[in-house]
Amino acid sequence: MKLFSHVVIILCLLIYGGLCGAQETVQFQQMKRRAQQGDAEAQYMLAVFYALGKQGATKDLTSAAVWLRKAAEQGHAQAQYMMFLTYFEGQGVKQNYQEAVKWCRKAAEQKHSEAQRKMGVCYAQGIGVIQDSAEAVKWFRKAAEQGDAEAQYHLGTSYFHGIGSAKNTTEAIRWFSKAAKQGYADAQSILGVCYMGGYGVPEDWQKAEYWLRKAASQGQRGAIDLLRKYFN
Repeated sequence: MKLFSHVVIILCLLIYGGLCGAQETVQFQQMKRRAQQGDAEAQYMLAVFYALGKQGATKDLTSAAVWLRKAAEQGHAQAQYMMFLTYFEGQGVKQNYQEAVKWCRKAAEQKHSEAQRKMGVCYAQGIGVIQDSAEAVKWFRKAAEQGDAEAQYHLGTSYFHGIGSAKNTTEAIRWFSKAAKQGYADAQSILGVCYMGGYGVPEDWQKAEYWLRKAASQGQRGAIDLLRKYFN
C-alpha cells in the first residue's frame, strides 16, 4: 500500500490562491497577530507559511510544527492531520509513529477522510499501533463511504482476499468499481483482472481490456504487462 508523500509537498497544495505578491510581509504579520490571539485557522495558515517560507516568513519547520500544534489542540482537523504527517516524517519534530497516529486518530474522528484512510494503512501495516486487519477495514470503510478512491481500493482488496473481513468477491468488485470510476489506476487494473478471470463478475474480456487500458494510460505496470501479453 502506498504511504505518505512529503509533508512540504502536501502543504504546497493547501496555499490559498492569490496571496502571494507585493504585500507578503504585511499579510504574514496580519496572520501572525491573529494566530497569537488564538485564531485556529490563522495558526494553521501561519504554520503553512513557515513550512514553505511564504508570506514574509523564513522557512522554519520547527516553528511550523509549533503553530500546527496550537491549531490542532483547538480541534482544527486539517492541522491535526498535518501533525500526523509532521510526526510521521519527522519534519520539525523528532519522528514518532505513536504520536503521529494519535493526531491522525483525532482528525479521523472528525471525519477527515484522508486521516481515516491513513488510520487504515497504519492498522493494516502495524505502524504506530498493533497490527489489526479488522480495525484497518473499519477505517478504510469510513473513508471509502466518503468517496475516498484509495480507501475504496483498499477496502475492495480486503474483501477480495478476506483480510480483516470475510472473503466476498461481490463486495470487492463493488468497491473496486467505485474506485476505478474515480480514475484510481490500481483499482482499474484489478477490475480488469477480475473481468479476465470471472472473479466476482461474469468473465468479459472486452470489459477487461477496457479497464486495463484505463489503468495502463496512467502507467500502471501490471495493466501494461497484461495488455502486452493478452491483448496485442
